[in-house]
Amino acid sequence: MRVNYHTRKPGRLRRLLQASLLVSAIAGAALPAFAQTPLTLKFAHRFSSKHYLWTDAGAVFTEQVKRASNGRIAFELYPAGQLGKDYFNLLRSGLADIAIFIPSYESDKLPMSSVAELPGMYADACEGARRYWKLARTGGVLGDSEFARQGLHVLFVAAMPPYTLMTTRKPISSLDQVQGLKLRSTGASMIKAAQALGGVPVQIPSSETYEALSRGTVDGAIFLHYGLPPYNLEDLTRYAVDGINLGGGVIAFAISQQAWAKLPADIQGVMTQAAQATQETFCQGLDEDDRKTRDDMVKHHGHQVTRLTPAQINLWNSKLTQVIDAWLNDMQAVGQDGQGVLKAYQATNGQEI
Repeated sequence: MRVNYHTRKPGRLRRLLQASLLVSAIAGAALPAFAQTPLTLKFAHRFSSKHYLWTDAGAVFTEQVKRASNGRIAFELYPAGQLGKDYFNLLRSGLADIAIFIPSYESDKLPMSSVAELPGMYADACEGARRYWKLARTGGVLGDSEFARQGLHVLFVAAMPPYTLMTTRKPISSLDQVQGLKLRSTGASMIKAAQALGGVPVQIPSSETYEALSRGTVDGAIFLHYGLPPYNLEDLTRYAVDGINLGGGVIAFAISQQAWAKLPADIQGVMTQAAQATQETFCQGLDEDDRKTRDDMVKHHGHQVTRLTPAQINLWNSKLTQVIDAWLNDMQAVGQDGQGVLKAYQATNGQEI
């Protein structure tokens, strides 16, 4: 499922850094300072330097590592796809050492990671990140298979707050009212979710959603509240459904195994601690911003949220099981153990690690 990776308003980086400096200080206290040229790691990603996946995650991580290593580690940054967008080859060739991966964009190489994008897999960004991490880390079913096959060591992960159904002209309080609605959808899981509920998925990029909604090309969208303001959709998506979870999106921050193996053990420890601190701080910020955005829309934009009854929630969820069944069939078709990965995911929990 493709995620709305928009540019955030600046300002939270300072607070995130302050919250994590104690962790960096504790880790760094055990490391001696060296008067030597630092080891430089090349960090490549597809986003701008102002994008929130960089400012609130990547930059927080790199700053912690630099501080906690007493300057023994430095980073050379290549944002906006400057080195190219085939991050697997960039890491294999050594042109880059660290990259940000969006599994839904790399479905041919990371197919089973899409398990975390299925409907109902997690309730919020922190639960999603913690669950996905337990599979993607070294020792996890995905870390030791999918990521290891690509020569990757996952440092930390992120999950977007879950998506829901939003409409422009009328509230939705029952499944019958979804029938035939044209819904903006992107990504395999989102498209299948729209179809399972009786809607008609229309694949439209985020940048074109405003025009599609305002012209009535679509009747609504599968979106998250936090993703609306960057595209000026607050006054168009007047209604939302609460109580239903239409899936989400996950992201992995990974270093090549060859670069990881060259790092001293104490530096690996610093990076591991900084990565976990960043993962927690970042997911908490995402959940907070999603709630704040929703509350602001209700208060200032006339946004209405309809809470489904327990019976309706059960009915919607029974339809959404089709998405999981279809995913299992897709995994089987490409020779992947989807059933095993799904069971492993369901065996995790979203508690802190």
